[in-house]
Amino acid sequence: MALRMKGVVLVLAGVAAVGAITACGGGQGSISGPQATQYTLTTIDGHALPHQTSQSSDGTVTTVVNDMLLTVVDDRSWHSVGHQTVSTNGVPSVEVFRDNGTYATSTVPGANETAFRDTAGDLVWVGSITEREVSLAGADSLRWVFDR
Repeated sequence: MALRMKGVVLVLAGVAAVGAITACGGGQGSISGPQATQYTLTTIDGHALPHQTSQSSDGTVTTVVNDMLLTVVDDRSWHSVGHQTVSTNGVPSVEVFRDNGTYATSTVPGANETAFRDTAGDLVWVGSITEREVSLAGADSLRWVFDR
Protein backbone atom coordinates (compact mmCIF):
# COMPACT_ATOMS: atom_id res chain seq x y z
CA MET A 1 0.00 0.00 0.00
CA ALA A 2 2.86 2.38 0.77
CA LEU A 3 4.31 1.78 -2.70
CA ARG A 4 0.94 2.49 -4.37
CA MET A 5 0.52 5.78 -2.40
CA LYS A 6 4.02 6.87 -3.44
CA GLY A 7 3.04 6.38 -7.09
CA VAL A 8 -0.16 8.40 -6.65
CA VAL A 9 1.81 11.22 -5.03
CA LEU A 10 4.29 11.23 -7.94
CA VAL A 11 1.47 11.30 -10.53
CA LEU A 12 -0.28 14.15 -8.68
CA ALA A 13 3.00 16.07 -8.46
CA GLY A 14 3.48 15.61 -12.23
CA VAL A 15 -0.07 16.83 -12.98
CA ALA A 16 0.47 19.84 -10.72
CA ALA A 17 3.73 20.69 -12.53
CA VAL A 18 2.06 20.47 -15.97
CA GLY A 19 -0.80 22.63 -14.69
CA ALA A 20 1.64 25.23 -13.39
CA ILE A 21 3.52 25.33 -16.71
CA THR A 22 0.26 25.67 -18.63
CA ALA A 23 -0.95 28.44 -16.33
CA CYS A 24 2.28 30.34 -16.95
CA GLY A 25 1.88 30.16 -20.71
CA GLY A 26 3.53 26.81 -21.19
CA GLY A 27 6.60 28.38 -22.70
CA GLN A 28 4.58 29.31 -25.78
CA GLY A 29 5.62 32.97 -25.63
CA SER A 30 2.16 34.19 -26.54
CA ILE A 31 1.15 37.74 -25.72
CA SER A 32 -2.42 38.94 -25.76
CA GLY A 33 -3.64 42.44 -26.54
CA PRO A 34 -2.65 44.98 -29.19
CA GLN A 35 0.89 44.79 -30.55
CA ALA A 36 2.87 47.97 -31.27
CA THR A 37 5.73 48.60 -33.68
CA GLN A 38 8.00 51.60 -33.22
CA TYR A 39 9.72 53.47 -36.02
CA THR A 40 12.37 56.21 -35.72
CA LEU A 41 12.29 59.22 -38.02
CA THR A 42 15.45 59.13 -40.17
CA THR A 43 14.85 61.70 -42.91
CA ILE A 44 12.56 64.54 -43.91
CA ASP A 45 12.53 65.25 -47.65
CA GLY A 46 15.67 63.11 -47.96
CA HIS A 47 17.63 65.15 -45.40
CA ALA A 48 19.05 63.64 -42.21
CA LEU A 49 17.93 65.04 -38.88
CA PRO A 50 17.96 67.63 -37.50
CA HIS A 51 16.17 69.28 -40.42
CA GLN A 52 14.46 72.66 -40.78
CA THR A 53 10.81 72.13 -41.67
CA SER A 54 9.48 75.68 -41.69
CA GLN A 55 10.40 79.35 -41.62
CA SER A 56 8.19 82.40 -41.31
CA SER A 57 7.97 84.71 -44.33
CA ASP A 58 10.06 87.35 -42.54
CA GLY A 59 12.63 84.76 -41.39
CA THR A 60 12.21 85.50 -37.69
CA VAL A 61 10.76 82.10 -36.74
CA THR A 62 12.20 78.74 -37.82
CA THR A 63 11.31 75.20 -36.81
CA VAL A 64 13.84 72.35 -36.88
CA VAL A 65 12.76 68.75 -36.19
CA ASN A 66 15.40 67.03 -34.06
CA ASP A 67 13.90 63.54 -33.62
CA MET A 68 10.63 61.65 -33.64
CA LEU A 69 9.31 58.22 -32.71
CA LEU A 70 6.20 56.83 -34.43
CA THR A 71 4.31 53.96 -32.79
CA VAL A 72 1.88 52.01 -34.96
CA VAL A 73 -0.46 49.67 -33.08
CA ASP A 74 -2.31 46.77 -34.71
CA ASP A 75 -5.59 48.05 -33.26
CA ARG A 76 -5.38 50.80 -35.94
CA SER A 77 -4.14 53.50 -33.56
CA TRP A 78 -0.90 55.46 -33.73
CA HIS A 79 0.97 58.05 -31.72
CA SER A 80 4.12 60.05 -32.19
CA VAL A 81 6.43 62.03 -29.98
CA GLY A 82 9.46 64.10 -30.91
CA HIS A 83 11.54 67.17 -30.25
CA GLN A 84 11.80 70.33 -32.29
CA THR A 85 13.74 73.53 -31.90
CA VAL A 86 11.76 76.69 -32.56
CA SER A 87 13.93 79.77 -32.91
CA THR A 88 12.32 83.17 -32.63
CA ASN A 89 14.58 86.11 -33.53
CA GLY A 90 17.56 83.78 -33.10
CA VAL A 91 16.54 82.56 -29.63
CA PRO A 92 16.11 78.76 -29.68
CA SER A 93 13.61 76.84 -27.58
CA VAL A 94 13.42 73.03 -27.60
CA GLU A 95 9.86 71.74 -27.49
CA VAL A 96 8.23 68.33 -27.28
CA PHE A 97 5.57 67.67 -29.91
CA ARG A 98 3.03 64.86 -29.90
CA ASP A 99 0.17 63.62 -32.01
CA ASN A 100 -2.06 60.56 -32.16
CA GLY A 101 -5.04 59.15 -33.93
CA THR A 102 -6.09 56.26 -36.14
CA TYR A 103 -4.95 54.85 -39.46
CA ALA A 104 -6.57 52.87 -42.27
CA THR A 105 -4.96 50.92 -45.09
CA SER A 106 -6.45 50.95 -48.58
CA THR A 107 -8.60 47.96 -49.48
CA VAL A 108 -7.79 48.32 -53.20
CA PRO A 109 -5.92 45.16 -54.32
CA GLY A 110 -2.23 45.83 -54.83
CA ALA A 111 -2.36 49.25 -53.18
CA ASN A 112 -0.25 49.77 -50.10
CA GLU A 113 -1.53 53.19 -49.08
CA THR A 114 -2.23 54.04 -45.48
CA ALA A 115 -3.92 57.23 -44.26
CA PHE A 116 -3.08 58.56 -40.79
CA ARG A 117 -5.66 60.87 -39.20
CA ASP A 118 -5.47 62.75 -35.91
CA THR A 119 -8.15 62.49 -33.22
CA ALA A 120 -10.14 65.30 -34.90
CA GLY A 121 -10.23 63.25 -38.12
CA ASP A 122 -7.88 65.55 -40.03
CA LEU A 123 -5.44 63.92 -42.45
CA VAL A 124 -1.87 64.01 -41.10
CA TRP A 125 0.02 61.66 -43.47
CA VAL A 126 -0.57 59.30 -46.38
CA GLY A 127 1.94 56.66 -47.39
CA SER A 128 3.13 53.11 -47.01
CA ILE A 129 4.09 50.85 -44.13
CA THR A 130 6.37 47.85 -44.45
CA GLU A 131 7.95 45.74 -41.75
CA ARG A 132 11.14 47.84 -41.92
CA GLU A 133 10.00 51.32 -43.02
CA VAL A 134 7.20 53.85 -42.98
CA SER A 135 7.28 56.41 -45.80
CA LEU A 136 4.73 59.19 -45.51
CA ALA A 137 3.76 62.37 -47.33
CA GLY A 138 2.59 64.92 -44.82
CA ALA A 139 -0.27 67.36 -45.07
CA ASP A 140 2.62 69.85 -44.81
CA SER A 141 3.95 68.62 -48.23
CA LEU A 142 7.03 67.07 -46.61
CA ARG A 143 8.17 63.43 -47.06
CA TRP A 144 8.74 61.73 -43.68
CA VAL A 145 10.69 58.42 -43.60
CA PHE A 146 10.85 56.27 -40.46
CA ASP A 147 12.94 53.11 -40.01
CA ARG A 148 12.60 50.29 -37.56
